[in-house]
Amino acid sequence: TGYRAEYRSAKPGPHICYMAEYDALPGLGEHGGPGHGCGHNMLGATSVAAGIILSRFVDETGGWVVVLGTPAEETDGAKVAYANKGVFRDLDAAMICHPTSVDYFKSGKSLAMDTIEFEFFGRAAHAASEPEMGINALDTARVYGHSEEVIGRWMKKRGNRHEVILLTKCCHPLPDGTRRVSEQGIRQDLETSLKMLGTDDIDILVLHRDDPSVDVAEIVETCSALIREGKIRAYGGSNWTHERIAQANAYAQSHGLMPFSVSSPNFSLARQVVDPWGGNCVSISGKEGEEARAWYRETQLPVISYSSLAHGFLSGRVLGEDETSGARVLDRFAVKGFDWPENYARLRCCEAIARKRGVTVPQVAIAWLFQQGIQAFAVIASSSPERMRQNAEALKIVLTEEENAALNGAADM
Repeated sequence: TGYRAEYRSAKPGPHICYMAEYDALPGLGEHGGPGHGCGHNMLGATSVAAGIILSRFVDETGGWVVVLGTPAEETDGAKVAYANKGVFRDLDAAMICHPTSVDYFKSGKSLAMDTIEFEFFGRAAHAASEPEMGINALDTARVYGHSEEVIGRWMKKRGNRHEVILLTKCCHPLPDGTRRVSEQGIRQDLETSLKMLGTDDIDILVLHRDDPSVDVAEIVETCSALIREGKIRAYGGSNWTHERIAQANAYAQSHGLMPFSVSSPNFSLARQVVDPWGGNCVSISGKEGEEARAWYRETQLPVISYSSLAHGFLSGRVLGEDETSGARVLDRFAVKGFDWPENYARLRCCEAIARKRGVTVPQVAIAWLFQQGIQAFAVIASSSPERMRQNAEALKIVLTEEENAALNGAADM
């Protein structure tokens, strides 16, 4: 997770390095040590600023300015790992700008000191510090009944807002089909979501549907403004085509604005044969999704895939050898979208691999999702904590090339 940035003068001179510490994810240390999330991003920003300032003078004085990004790991020490790997060999001096409440100046450890006042905003720690079963995000929406209100009460009771990455969706069409993708719709739904969730900001705001008649400029301008206002941290689209997202991000880049950070289409081993809900739902599964999947592989835009288990078709309750079982156990939306003969063929392939490995059907289906070269995040709903624990175990499954090829062949039928 480290990085190295350099500015080199044409003149010879000393090679000076600033180390920019930042909050790190858990388990990323050289020996799997815990990450550390208690404000190191402030240290990193200070050191990067110092490097930028020094780079303004290095053409005159000569030498290099180097900034090394170092994830803060309490037990392993990223800087020790850097030293062991020879990162400092071409450097003459390395230092860090480290705010502290302790006077180290007299100890001789500091080159200089100054007094700076800091005012902190936002959460106390990042959500990756305490994931549950490898899960640290909740996906909800303005139209999901009382979902936002229930999540808000749950977070308030546990006092864990800073441990959760919140994604909610806005601008769903009205029951009569009236589209609501506009600045007014975005802001109206967001304010209601903030109130229901009992929070001051949303980590990821996603537009639930698209309206191609609306210029992407209005959406990008509105969402970028909300980021500046501190009400959201990132935004994206659900059921947006990759072409529209590319158009929006091109506008954002040309105008110095924030682009779409995520996309949330349907993506699963089973193909969504018919749109279950209407309103132009977008799927990137099956042969029809080849072009879209290629775009996501190239851009690596994160895909938050809804109906990752085909709305329950790949949950293990439907049996591949009984093509009447889906109609008995699935709701009408799943039956409409996924209860088709071609998906039973995919299910039978998945079942065969699950039996051979001694794992569950949903574990194989989720593992497949993570091995398609796409930066995918599976949206999973489970009827019990135990089933959720089982599904989370899919993170540990690595399919063989043969297994992946068999599932891909089934998926592309």
